[in-house]
Amino acid sequence: MPLVITSSTSSQPFEKIYLDIVGPLTCSQSGNKYILTAQDDLTKYSIAMTIPDQEAKTIAKELIQEKIAGELKNYKSVDSVTNEDEVVNYPTEFLNSLDLPGLLPHNLQLKIGSVIIMLRNINQPRLCNGTRLAVKKLLNNVIEATILKEKYKGEDVLIPRIPMIPNDMPFNFKRLPCGLHLQCR
Repeated sequence: MPLVITSSTSSQPFEKIYLDIVGPLTCSQSGNKYILTAQDDLTKYSIAMTIPDQEAKTIAKELIQEKIAGELKNYKSVDSVTNEDEVVNYPTEFLNSLDLPGLLPHNLQLKIGSVIIMLRNINQPRLCNGTRLAVKKLLNNVIEATILKEKYKGEDVLIPRIPMIPNDMPFNFKRLPCGLHLQCR
């Protein structure tokens, strides 16, 4: 989707925010090298926070998860090897620690109001890879969310856990997370 530049002013606080990153700077005692700044378009409210790197997941965690009010809910994946003979070689703790491109983290942390993006096709064309949603309810085994864009905008959906099996590993394992990822707005 191409970047759309708009000149309209927001009609409500935090509808549109501006971000900037400064750094790398001298590393702080807590390991931070960058400063992330955010400014609300309507109110001009500004905030600055230190972060260790410029990765999207770091920015999303700091900006969205730390600044959105509400309780943080953890969704931990269920990781297992597909070949029972390899269980002793690849313990669950090791599988949980794997952070691979295209694979969700073992521990996905969400709050109501977080913006998420689908990573897998569940129900085309409604729920497919790239669909943006806003978290509405955080239930134990599913997430209720509202579609934010396109033809189905405003529609509420349930997102279940979806098995993911990476094929670029020297062994086969399965991760059973929710099929989505936190998105920095």
